[in-house]
Amino acid sequence: MSLRAPEREQHDRGLSASWNSPFHADFCSRGNGTWSCVLCANDPQRPGQRLWHAIAHENTLAHQARLEKHREDLELVNWCCDVPGEASAHDVMANRVAPVGMGYMEDGGDVGSNARETEVVDQGPLGHAGSSWYTGEWVMSNDTSHEAMAIQAAARAVGSWLNEYQEAQGADEDSDSPGSPQHGGDSSDGESGGRFGMARPRGMRQDSNWAPWDDKVACAMDIISNMARSTLSDMQTTLLQWLLRASLQKELGVQSVRRVGSLGHTYYTNDMAQVLAQEMSNPLVRPHLGFYPEATHTSLDDAFQGSRWLKEMHPALLTPMVRVRGQDYFVLEPVMLRDGSVVMFHRWLTMEQQEGMWGRGWRMQTQGMGEGQGWTVDRRQDILVSERDLLMNFPTLQQAYADHGIPPPNRVLGSTDIDGSHMAGWGHAMPNRWRALAKGHRVLSVPIWLYCDDTSGNRSKKWNEHYSWLFSLAGLPKSAAKGGYHIHFICTSNVAHALEMMEGVVEHIEALYRDGVWAFDCEYGEMVLLFTAVLALLGDNPMQSKTAMMTVAIPTIMPRDMVHLHSNVLRFMDASLPARWHSKTVHVTAQMLSHMQQMMPRTAYRVLGMENGVKDPILHHFATRLYNVCKGHRKMAAEPAQYRMLQTLPKEPFNPVWHLRDVDPHAHTPVEILHVLLLGIVRYFWRDAVARMSDVDKQTVITHLSCLNVDGLGPAVSRMVGHTFVQYAGSLVGRDFRTVIQLALFSLYDILPAPALKAWVALSALMPIIWQNHIEDAQVYVATLRTRIHYFMDCVLAWTPRWFNKPKFHILLHLPDHVLAFGPAVLFATESFESFNAVIRAWSIHSNRSAPLRDISSQAAHCNRVRHLMSGGYFHVEESSPTGDPTSRWTTAGHGPAVLVRQPMTNDSQSGANARRRVLTTLAPPSSPR
Repeated sequence: MSLRAPEREQHDRGLSASWNSPFHADFCSRGNGTWSCVLCANDPQRPGQRLWHAIAHENTLAHQARLEKHREDLELVNWCCDVPGEASAHDVMANRVAPVGMGYMEDGGDVGSNARETEVVDQGPLGHAGSSWYTGEWVMSNDTSHEAMAIQAAARAVGSWLNEYQEAQGADEDSDSPGSPQHGGDSSDGESGGRFGMARPRGMRQDSNWAPWDDKVACAMDIISNMARSTLSDMQTTLLQWLLRASLQKELGVQSVRRVGSLGHTYYTNDMAQVLAQEMSNPLVRPHLGFYPEATHTSLDDAFQGSRWLKEMHPALLTPMVRVRGQDYFVLEPVMLRDGSVVMFHRWLTMEQQEGMWGRGWRMQTQGMGEGQGWTVDRRQDILVSERDLLMNFPTLQQAYADHGIPPPNRVLGSTDIDGSHMAGWGHAMPNRWRALAKGHRVLSVPIWLYCDDTSGNRSKKWNEHYSWLFSLAGLPKSAAKGGYHIHFICTSNVAHALEMMEGVVEHIEALYRDGVWAFDCEYGEMVLLFTAVLALLGDNPMQSKTAMMTVAIPTIMPRDMVHLHSNVLRFMDASLPARWHSKTVHVTAQMLSHMQQMMPRTAYRVLGMENGVKDPILHHFATRLYNVCKGHRKMAAEPAQYRMLQTLPKEPFNPVWHLRDVDPHAHTPVEILHVLLLGIVRYFWRDAVARMSDVDKQTVITHLSCLNVDGLGPAVSRMVGHTFVQYAGSLVGRDFRTVIQLALFSLYDILPAPALKAWVALSALMPIIWQNHIEDAQVYVATLRTRIHYFMDCVLAWTPRWFNKPKFHILLHLPDHVLAFGPAVLFATESFESFNAVIRAWSIHSNRSAPLRDISSQAAHCNRVRHLMSGGYFHVEESSPTGDPTSRWTTAGHGPAVLVRQPMTNDSQSGANARRRVLTTLAPPSSPR
């Protein structure tokens, strides 16, 4: 429609009257008959437009995208601002920040042109908006981007709400109310600064009930932004952290350390020493924690009762001392007993149904005459001594040995072998090095389960591999170690290899072994010195193979003739002969490095690794780089470049697992029942059964499954949907196969052939024994388990030997030995670690994409701090006494934070109940005996 000028002007006025509505608030009049789009104001191609051009612009895709972003920001404002009153957050924002809000412009004015001009005091980490907390006035930066304006609007509204909240709190609460007894009353540090040197906003007094936070608002915001299973976006987290204007992370949290691996990749590790120190001062963890192995009569329930901790671990990695009647007795130091004999203890332990501590040691005998007289350690027989028989520790004996007519206790000439065949030297220094480091304090060893796995960092199906290292405390009994509360994050990366990151993990563990870490023991109420050791390496089968540097776990069984089939099956069924030895793997990797240094052909390097089934990922990386230099060049021309590359090799370009003390990756990687059984054998059998079925059989099985009564399977299984288990047999997960193995026989009894059904029966009888969490008699249990496993293998072999091409069937044979070494199989199952993958994935999705590895480590450290404080963990506070002298003490958070997450819900909506449930799940450990 073409209009003349007067008609167009009249038409414009009519359109303006009808178009000027809140729905079109993203456009504003420039006062000269043209309109400008606020959302697209930074677009140089969009100057002032006539009204019909503006209407056309409103329908473009670019404008609609910006409008959608505008609405998302309004949702963020509604999420951040719970403003009291009937008006919505959008209305409140429009009234409070109209000149600088979401883009209301008038008469050609710039965004923020009507804002009050105030000196910028602090722009905070956002770099967009700042606040003068001392005057209550808001100041604006020159950034007029849409995101900046959204943050400014949200910050203004939340700031006003905080002021209203503080006024209400000041009117409702008594300002002179005493603090909790553990804080000794109100510990406000004045207006200029809060505790730990953090600047506290003026007008916001610190409440001792909410320490170390300033008040309820700061506590709630810190918890919301740092919950592991309730992740916020980067924009929301940054906004909340900026509003807090003070972070407790530096003073109370775990620090992330930047590292560069041997392959050149950058990654971040969280300080394991600080995590262990927090666990010692956590009242929800420390009472359950065990530091000494326990010798039982027949039962086997926990890891500290297994043979690995009780008998096999090196004495230097166990808790080295006990305190008896005010004296500290360390291992590998001579001790005098009440009967006058001298004993060299090598480990301390507890006894089932026996009080006090017990020590295992060797008797010492004098040898020689005169000034050359000394001691020899008789290692032919272990003796067990109660703490009641201890008389003098090493320092006391060092002073009183002459009165007893014995040689100096530090003069140890040697020791006899276990078989007594010859004398060997004694290579342990005296006194024990921990005695000097502890300076009269207790020294405790905290063994850990070390876990590694890969997971995707994407929400979509596109695989974005992240290797992650986690750990948990092995000293926790199984009744207290369930759930993700006890899972601790170390590092993750989507660029660095798992073994490259393991270098940083090993450095943390070695630093702890070398120097220890001081921690406040909330059970003893004193400082203790901690170090750690790795009890076992956990992970799925591929990850354990990489750690152990195994290329092929089990060779194929099916040969060309029956003679070889018989021998292969016998070898497959024999679990007594290990497929790999620690010394052999070390020797082979050293030979492979020698091949590289001698610049031998690449074929010789490959053949050596293939013949022995060894592939070190770290060494393989450098070998690939070295041999790639030769591509396209003659040998003589490539040798100088190869020689220069050899000079840049690390001193030990090997798998860092060899630097873990007393850890054999071939023996200390226990069978992981989740992947070997549920996601392994059960999945193989179920998919094979479904593949054998005709359409009629599938409908029969679906009907069988759907009609089964599953009340006895617990609340996790409400009802059976047979169609899901049959139609999507290839997409089931672990919890589905846990249900399948319990119900399959009731639906397959008339479908499968007799040999297959017999194997199913044997497997169904085996599974409850493996998942047994209490073992009354370990020897009887292991004998029964071995019998059931061998019967199952016989049934599988009678069905078809082709199943033995799957290595998991052979891995299952080693389970009885691992139960004796580490305890019930449920202890080293990885369901809790696997569930933590969802947390890492959420952190990856909500990272800033610029430095995701740093963001993930930082988020994990923040979550760890909130977990510690909300669990009632102790932290160190430096204060000034009434005389002005600096003092310090260990204290806990006020009772307010605990009430915050446990108070009854005032809103009965389902979303509110779910939110509270997620908070409690994140912050509180599972129910356990206190």
